[in-house]
Amino acid sequence: MRPIQVSAPCLLAFVLIVGCGGTGHIVPQSTLDTADTHYGRGLLALDEGDQWTAQAQFERARGLDEDFPGSYVGDALVASAQGEFFRAHQSIEKALHRDDDFVDAHIALGRIVADEGLAKGRDRADWLKDATRSFQRAARLAPGRADADYHLARAQARAGEFTAALVSYQRVIAHNRGALVAKALSEAERLQIVQRAAPGTKLGARIAVLERITSAELAVLLLEEMKLEELMRQRRNTADPVAFRPPGSSPAPSVETTMSSAQMSTSWARPWVERALELGVPGLEPSPDGSAGAGEIVTRAHFARVVEGILSLLTREVDLMTRYVGEDTPWASSWVSRFPDVRADHFGYNAIALSVDRGIMSPDPVSGRFRPEDPVSGAEALLIIRKLQNAVRMEF
Repeated sequence: MRPIQVSAPCLLAFVLIVGCGGTGHIVPQSTLDTADTHYGRGLLALDEGDQWTAQAQFERARGLDEDFPGSYVGDALVASAQGEFFRAHQSIEKALHRDDDFVDAHIALGRIVADEGLAKGRDRADWLKDATRSFQRAARLAPGRADADYHLARAQARAGEFTAALVSYQRVIAHNRGALVAKALSEAERLQIVQRAAPGTKLGARIAVLERITSAELAVLLLEEMKLEELMRQRRNTADPVAFRPPGSSPAPSVETTMSSAQMSTSWARPWVERALELGVPGLEPSPDGSAGAGEIVTRAHFARVVEGILSLLTREVDLMTRYVGEDTPWASSWVSRFPDVRADHFGYNAIALSVDRGIMSPDPVSGRFRPEDPVSGAEALLIIRKLQNAVRMEF
């Protein structure tokens, strides 16, 4: 009998079919190549913000075991992170259909309900009640696990229920083991900062719990929490709050020339951003190339420039924006930075040094590092604003 001739493309297809066994039937390559292993790796990737890797891991988990509910939970969490809440709920239903007692599915459902409630502007009491129901179901199914309390605490904090959130974080900390303990300690500390900063408006309370804020959210905080427009009007003692500019500065560019219509139309904070630009606070304007706008993440160096700009506008001290350029101080000779992680020719060096000298922002007490590229959280932003208010002796 003549041997069967098989072309290279057909051979490759045959190998793939044998290796994968068709959709949903991947042949394990090792004893560690399991659905549960890839599900765990996917959750870690998702926690690090790598949605592509997470989705790939969840798909392999489903290929190894089509009935494993974790792969559908993973799909749901990725969909929620992408704002596709209908798909997220569908995937959770598939997970619960396979195992109604799968704890991770109930925790994920609570997280999705919270994400969707915030994204769609639902009443916070309503979505928090629904999310809490899912977290409590998970806690009843697995009393020894801390993740149900951890995600309940996060949902409570996002809903502005800070006291309840701290109680939930304390339950996580009481476990005294696992990766979530350190996260709970960090989150509890951040909430305590929020409570000290005491947001006075609903918008301020919502922004306070964010892990990082954008330029748009900073503009909202300055106008709503600091009452910057009113303060500038009082300090200038004039009916035109936009007329004054510090000596040597150029007029604030118009919104139309600094931010594209697409950027502005997608910004929920457009009225606040526009007004902040009109007030001419340095540090809030987008980059000249238009790449940075209302959605830009605020760094500590960025915030220091805003602090510098506000102090310059309110105090009218002519040299504030150049005072520390080439400074000769007890810390260093000319053009040598006092901060180990900020060069003296850094664009924000003057602003950083000014903010530290005025006690508005602080470097690390041990290393002296300022961490200029670190993002600013909502809690940190509120605390800085309160210190800035004290610096200019603002009275409510």
